[in-house]
Amino acid sequence: MLACQNQLIGFKPKWQELENLGEADGEPVIIDFRRDETGWKPHSIVRIEISEDRFARIADYVFCSWVLPAADSLVIPPTS
Repeated sequence: MLACQNQLIGFKPKWQELENLGEADGEPVIIDFRRDETGWKPHSIVRIEISEDRFARIADYVFCSWVLPAADSLVIPPTS
């Protein structure tokens, strides 16, 4: 894991959520999960570009509800 990834993933807001690294359409993303009555569900994504072990670009789509359903593929690696 790159050192810069811990900076974004460690943040926890007041509502119940969790983040996991993954891929959307073959690009690296942080997947934001929200909990409902049936369990954890993908809620939104944050597209990230990393250059020389640093974040080069961050695009947070939490308020763009159409982005996640529009993805052709979403890869969520298993957690340990």
